[in-house]
Amino acid sequence: MYFVTVNNLSPTALITVFTFSSAFYKKVTDMKQRGVKVLIAIGGWNDSAGDKYSRLVNNPAARAAFNEHVIQFILKNNFDGLDLDWEYPVCWQVACDKGNPNDKQAFADWIRELHTAFKPHGLLLSAAVSPSNKVIDAGYDVPAANRYLDWIAVMTYDYHGHWDKKTGHVAPMYHHPGHENPAFNANFTINYWIEKGADPKKLIMGMPMYGQAFGLGWKAKGTGLGEHAPQQGQAGTYTRAAGFLAYYEVWIMYTFLHIL
Repeated sequence: MYFVTVNNLSPTALITVFTFSSAFYKKVTDMKQRGVKVLIAIGGWNDSAGDKYSRLVNNPAARAAFNEHVIQFILKNNFDGLDLDWEYPVCWQVACDKGNPNDKQAFADWIRELHTAFKPHGLLLSAAVSPSNKVIDAGYDVPAANRYLDWIAVMTYDYHGHWDKKTGHVAPMYHHPGHENPAFNANFTINYWIEKGADPKKLIMGMPMYGQAFGLGWKAKGTGLGEHAPQQGQAGTYTRAAGFLAYYEVWIMYTFLHIL
């Protein structure tokens, strides 16, 4: 998966996050020779800030222009399709009280139009979607997503992190006894998508290859779940992002430094 972003001033246009030559695109798409599919993705957490995706999907003319542009981009660079990672319709960066309530229907209209436009070219269409039942209800027409998307990538991770100000499991498989929210686990999330109309064969359960890092506070009585953690954990040597450790950083700390 390779990410691009939507232009904030003119959301009908794609711009690359980084400036790469066509040789780089070829290096990525050459992996198709090994039998894998290579999609271009738009969105992500940071790029979902603000209203640009909402402005795009709620404007039929803008949607049509974007769809034409993205098909040209995909075909020119030999990708297999598009992954939509807008986080999230209606609930912009999880804040369901800040988004446009029309996003839900507009997003459904958008994926229907993309599906229709992609079909003659044999292109794939997928979306990365929220694990939160609150966001699912507010932002997604699940039957429409099931009909028009080739697969639905459920982000069954980041249930907890430093933003909670206490320790928590980043990607719990099942409900932990005593946890205040029985919906914050992959088992509940996947079954909720199915209950709302998603075909299990189209659902992909996400797995994080990283960990959330917590800075324990003076109230912490140990290193288990639910401990006081008012700060982000120390940044890793390579990723250099406070509150976050890549899998290989966790592995190094555990295997060689014995500090986890």
